[in-house]
Amino acid sequence: MDIKMNLRTYGLCSLAAVGLYGLPLVFPQHFKTFYNKPESKVPPELDTQVRKIAYLMGFLPNQVANLHVFITKETSSVSFGHLSSPWGAYVGLPRQVLWTGVDDVTQSTLHKKGLPINWDSDFGKRLANCLTPSGSQTSFRIAHELAHLKSKH
Repeated sequence: MDIKMNLRTYGLCSLAAVGLYGLPLVFPQHFKTFYNKPESKVPPELDTQVRKIAYLMGFLPNQVANLHVFITKETSSVSFGHLSSPWGAYVGLPRQVLWTGVDDVTQSTLHKKGLPINWDSDFGKRLANCLTPSGSQTSFRIAHELAHLKSKH
């Protein structure tokens, strides 16, 4: 009896783990709501940049058409879904990719150890310069997420 009980337990746990891992692949449009920053719209230039990088990475035209780009509320990128699914694949880019200069950084709500950053201090100025993304940094971030999607295909 103990062996059958253990096998059932392991089987149910495995099924639950596969199910939880597979949910973002099967229903990506629902998982987008967990990460999406609704008030942030994706600029057409950024959407075009994502699609150009996807073409350069060897994505097929129908796969590029199945890409959905959105801005996350987090500071990290995220990708889920599948390029061949009817719902497509989702690439979430953090709000930092929208920053175009030091002013965008200093107007953000970033904190250091829970305290506001004094952007006029020497540390604040250096930090703002470091956090302003260059075009190649944004392209790398996009390619990184697209590589995750491509490896699932």
